[in-house]
Amino acid sequence: AMESCPRKEVDNFQEKLVEENFYLMTESGEQGRLPVLLLKLNDTAPERKPVVVILHSSYKCKEWLRPLLEAYASRGYIAVAIDSRYHGERASSKTTYIEALNSAWRNGDTMPFIFDTV
Repeated sequence: AMESCPRKEVDNFQEKLVEENFYLMTESGEQGRLPVLLLKLNDTAPERKPVVVILHSSYKCKEWLRPLLEAYASRGYIAVAIDSRYHGERASSKTTYIEALNSAWRNGDTMPFIFDTV
């Protein structure tokens, strides 16, 4: 999957790459704090840029998508990834996601599914 969008050759790419990490509040509670990773090329031109938002698969996190984000950034996109519910920074342990799945199935008290994030 990471090779589906090869990075364009850009002189001094790592020096031109801008990384922003921030949070959005999407709802109340601990899962409402949404970690965001944004990559783009440092470009002083005030023109609008296209944005691509990429969501990881189960048991992964936004950082896992970094090669793909860099590939899109090298082509002039603003590339964004988030951590899905109970993944990455939104997980308190390696078993958080499976525990949330079990709890949702048994009690209907949470929404751990990636579909809910989309």
